[in-house]
Amino acid sequence: MSDEEDKSSSGPGPWTIRDVPHDIRSIALKLAKKEKMTTAQWLERTIREKVKSDRQKGTALATTSKPVINLTSAGVVLDMMERLHRMGVEMPESMKKQALTLIRACMNDVKQGKDNVLPTQREVIQEPVDSPTE
Repeated sequence: MSDEEDKSSSGPGPWTIRDVPHDIRSIALKLAKKEKMTTAQWLERTIREKVKSDRQKGTALATTSKPVINLTSAGVVLDMMERLHRMGVEMPESMKKQALTLIRACMNDVKQGKDNVLPTQREVIQEPVDSPTE
């Protein structure tokens, strides 16, 4: 079965991967031919083997969820920006937009009930405020 026959199948149309170096293409073509496979079949098998290997090693291939923004770290960043502003340092628009994005992300995480406080910070928060000192 050739790559041309593969294109006429009922599946998705042809797929192109741009900017693959010529030497890598040649290697893929030679290895596929050596194993009597189309390049697409060889590439699919090779990628599946890599994914399986990574899963067995516990390596995360990709994440579908957004990372949780740590509220403590976000607070430190915003405090720093506020101090710079009070000192008369003009914030670039891009930094202002990033700060708003950070605030929105934190607010969304809190709305969704995500726990965004570091364990060490949680210990500080949970300590009684009125505890007598010796």
